[in-house]
Amino acid sequence: MKPILLPLALLSLASLCPAQDTLTLYQPTTGTDAYLVDGTGAIVHTWPGTSTPGLSVYLLPDGDLMRTLDIDIGPVGGGGGLERVAYDGTVEWSFQFISPTLTPHHDIEVLPNGNVLMVVWENIGPAAAIALGRDPANVGNNFRPDAIYEIQPVGAKGGTVVWEWHAQDHVIQDFDPQLPGFGVVANHPELIDINKGGNSDWLHVNGIDYNPQLDQIALSVPFFDEIWIIDHSTTTAEAASHSGGNSGKGGDILYRWGNPAAYDRGTAADQDLFFLHDVTWIEEGRPGAGNLLVYNNGTARPTGNWSSVDEFTPPVDAQGNYSLAPGGTYGPTSLTWTYSDPPTFYSAIMSGAERLENGNTLVCEATAGRLFEVDSAGTVVWDYTNPFGQFSNWVFKSQGYADCDGDGVVDAQEIGHQGGDGDGNGELDACQDPENYCTALANSSGAPASMGWGGTTSLAANDLVLTASSCPPNVFGLFAFAENQASTPLGDGVLCLAAPVSRLPVVSTDGGGTAVFAFDNQSLPPTAPPLAAGTTWNFSFWFRDVPGGPAGFNLADGLSVIFSD
Repeated sequence: MKPILLPLALLSLASLCPAQDTLTLYQPTTGTDAYLVDGTGAIVHTWPGTSTPGLSVYLLPDGDLMRTLDIDIGPVGGGGGLERVAYDGTVEWSFQFISPTLTPHHDIEVLPNGNVLMVVWENIGPAAAIALGRDPANVGNNFRPDAIYEIQPVGAKGGTVVWEWHAQDHVIQDFDPQLPGFGVVANHPELIDINKGGNSDWLHVNGIDYNPQLDQIALSVPFFDEIWIIDHSTTTAEAASHSGGNSGKGGDILYRWGNPAAYDRGTAADQDLFFLHDVTWIEEGRPGAGNLLVYNNGTARPTGNWSSVDEFTPPVDAQGNYSLAPGGTYGPTSLTWTYSDPPTFYSAIMSGAERLENGNTLVCEATAGRLFEVDSAGTVVWDYTNPFGQFSNWVFKSQGYADCDGDGVVDAQEIGHQGGDGDGNGELDACQDPENYCTALANSSGAPASMGWGGTTSLAANDLVLTASSCPPNVFGLFAFAENQASTPLGDGVLCLAAPVSRLPVVSTDGGGTAVFAFDNQSLPPTAPPLAAGTTWNFSFWFRDVPGGPAGFNLADGLSVIFSD
């Protein structure tokens, strides 16, 4: 039985985009090499290594691999090292961050600015835990709260800590009124009950994700059976306090979901998550964008041990504020979408899931070494079992990358297109489809003209069609392009191209104010710069503004295009 909740928007998308358009990245937990496999299971590329991961690996927007390295001999999941590797295997940056009291572990997140968020155990010892209000009967030989450290890469092997958040700065306890932080746990859902969670490994944060639109961080916290969201817009000093940042709440928890009993506002009957992994925001441009996706391992689930991939919609506004009724629990009360197949689909530990651009969901069932893709109806459309690993074929989690030019094959050059910022808005985009940038001014049609496109960005297909809409009807104009962007007042509007600018032949808008031009990369003006796969050109449309302003001409916004093979 597969309990599935189906958003209608996903039903049509999944049928249009086959699994073969995805290339999947993973590294076995007991292997030293990272692999890219295509929809047939064939290896497209291998990054040889010298260390097992600790535990995650990712591709970056420029095609480099960022992987964690297991250089620690301590707790399971420990890492301590990072390595940035070019597509040809050249190590471009390596970094170690480990000490007797600090151990990075499980997961990282590479920010749009290139900095790296690391999940770190801090061994503060049992005495410090007791001083925070922990019951001495529930303290092990050590006590390891989690922290988040943001590392700015420096040189070939260096790194600087530029931001920190420490869970131990945000605790509450109802055990000892003589100690700091004493209070009623249910009155403070923004704080962490020091007397819940594990005895030594207190939180065991095993997943981290970043939302660039909200400047917030999501954490998977399995020993609390919750996901947490915290504010990244704070300074380090604010992150240690209860005020500051966009939220005004410092480093306190902005939102938590999965187990209201963790903040004394629920019982076991209210629990939704059972030892979870890999919380992620669904990226912009993908079905369900802005929702949260989590691998719900299902260990000790009341109905038995079985896993599910759960999508839910957090109660958040555009400013990143989460609603919570007085005395109530954080919503939602139901899932937006879920996949399960009990009892055959189950991994007690590790695992992950990712919503792909094609609307399908890539799932990693860790202890089976199984990577598979399901559509919105819960049908498995791709299934692969990892054949590699020294002692097991386990995989911590996997990542999928789309076929940008739609030719059914993910080319090496296309890997570098994933996650780029085509429109300059500071957001990572999934597949570098052409994107608008720069703001046009209204023309005599009563609206600003806007660029559009059709066809593909494939140089081989040569079928890119440029459009400009909301122009005055039946006027002459021309499409122009340049390698660099601008936003400079010109005529009655704004020039979105920086010199040198090349011009295409004159066209006319139709009666609805739309201009269309079939771009031919084989018939370019002599002024055109060289055009190859990976080249970015920016397009705009210049037109007569009738009856017009002082200059009598206006311009559309810009359209940034990255060409593929």
